[in-house]
Amino acid sequence: MGDVIQSQLNIFSSQSQSVQSLTYGSETSILTVNVETKKNNQKMKIDGFATIEANIPLGLTSYQYGVTLRVYRNSQLLFSQNLQQGAAAVLTLSFTQQNALSFTWVDTVASIGTYTYSVRMEFFVRSSTGVTVQTTTRAIAITT
Repeated sequence: MGDVIQSQLNIFSSQSQSVQSLTYGSETSILTVNVETKKNNQKMKIDGFATIEANIPLGLTSYQYGVTLRVYRNSQLLFSQNLQQGAAAVLTLSFTQQNALSFTWVDTVASIGTYTYSVRMEFFVRSSTGVTVQTTTRAIAITT
């Protein structure tokens, strides 16, 4: 008979439902989780999402906004994802536009240790200073 390999899944996670405003032109940390590895060349599956609310003021003839979501391991960028929205229309009412960014990534770390994963967002483009962006519900789960 073949050898039986026993392994244990470990899940490390962080989540928040508090509103966090994003400052235009700067990167904001929205989640952090520490992950402990037990073997060399450990593979880790990273899953997560962040909801985004853009507040668009009335009186604009068009609007545009953009955010970048980035995931880091110990301050080293692993991947990034952009969301950019906009339209041309005369706005007679202000409104809130909701979107979400989700991600899945497999990371491999070379050695045993504790690694800090952080999710950050940058509000990088807007058509007017009245356009604001915030994140509400967000989560990250890392399975080793």
